[in-house]
Amino acid sequence: MDEPVKTLGNIYISHQAIATIANQSALESYGVVGLAAKNVVEGLAQVLVKDPNLGVVVHFDGQSMAIDLFYYLRVWHPD
Repeated sequence: MDEPVKTLGNIYISHQAIATIANQSALESYGVVGLAAKNVVEGLAQVLVKDPNLGVVVHFDGQSMAIDLFYYLRVWHPD
């Protein structure tokens, strides 16, 4: 027997909230020094306005989500 699916409502999560979580997760990862602007214009805008989601771009097409991170890594290489 197939029971009908009952919809209780919708939950909407903003791109900004997802970008904030991705930003904090990236900064807590080993070797990540900081997040970078994806281009020069975004870098100049960062000088004027402190964007907490700098270096994070969220793409959502209705079915799937992709998160692009632009970051600086600290790389240590023994000589």
